[in-house]
Amino acid sequence: MKTSIIIATYENPRALELVLEGLLRQTEAIEEVIFADDGSTDSTRERIAAFDQGTSFPVAHMWHPHDGIQKAGIVNSAIAIARGEQLVFLDGDCVPDQRWLADHLDHADGHTVWQGRRLQIGTPITETLTPKGVSNGELEGWCTPEKFGQLFRRERQKFHLAIRIPQKIVRLFDKRKGLMGCNFSAPRKVIESINGYDASWPGASYLCEDLDLEIRLRKQGAPLTPLLHAANVFHLNHYRPRPEGVLRLRDERWKVQSSVAIDGVREAAGRIQAGMIRNLRET
Repeated sequence: MKTSIIIATYENPRALELVLEGLLRQTEAIEEVIFADDGSTDSTRERIAAFDQGTSFPVAHMWHPHDGIQKAGIVNSAIAIARGEQLVFLDGDCVPDQRWLADHLDHADGHTVWQGRRLQIGTPITETLTPKGVSNGELEGWCTPEKFGQLFRRERQKFHLAIRIPQKIVRLFDKRKGLMGCNFSAPRKVIESINGYDASWPGASYLCEDLDLEIRLRKQGAPLTPLLHAANVFHLNHYRPRPEGVLRLRDERWKVQSSVAIDGVREAAGRIQAGMIRNLRET
């Protein structure tokens, strides 16, 4: 089963460098990486190009001019060109655990959407973390005096999720749900059945595109299952605007009958053919 990793990014090359270092130490072989770039400038392009030159697997860099938050649209473009049967989604500010990809693929069954979680990293760790530190596994593990101190100072949050527990056991007492676009995997056919993200939905421009995707997957009847204490990513700290009216947007979206995106993967494929969206890897 071929797998495509899709990384959403915008104008944060330092964070992206740490994420890419995390990819390079995965225990599972990577087959394809596609960057969904919401209009970053040359520094991000240069970082991706350097990554491409140092790897043996195919790399693509989908890009469109920046015009507000258009993550949904550019991720659809990445899906449109992906060659994998299984899609694994990651954000460009989330450093994957060494077993992140292996955990997702170990559970892939051809029909389930697996919802990973994120462990929050505070500002002091985010500002001092280096690619070498990621390579040396500084983010992973939790049972050291230094990391207990970081937990006490709230420089690390939700780190109980770093304790690996078999899924059948952990689901007996941990019922958390919710799709996070920064860390989930799904069969390509499941994502295509709802035409991917809906770039036409007003909430997509308010950082709510994952809420919409989850609602439409549930309407379609796709199984959504949390991956807990496995497939972790470490979320680097940064300012995140709090979307307003999320509950209203959610309630309105549930009232829409169709689960198929109006402006989704098929429409993104058309824009690629028209030259409106480019693969910078080919330019």
